[in-house]
Amino acid sequence: PTKEELRKLSNGVIIDNYKTSKAIIKLKRFNKKDNVSFIEVIIHEGKNHQVKKMFNTLSFDVIKLKREKIGFLDVKNLK
Repeated sequence: PTKEELRKLSNGVIIDNYKTSKAIIKLKRFNKKDNVSFIEVIIHEGKNHQVKKMFNTLSFDVIKLKREKIGFLDVKNLK
């Protein structure tokens, strides 16, 4: 995704007839060989399949999604 597309996601996009809250979107790395981007997304709401729907508004597919934190729980402290 371009910087402009990532900015759109950061500012909120329309999914399921509502605009998502602002989010923190960071491009972590890009694999040119496979044409795959690794993006960190921090949201403060958790609607049904929200991240997938957000990227779908820009015609991007989410291949893999890993939740690392919810509320005060994060995967670093879990066995």
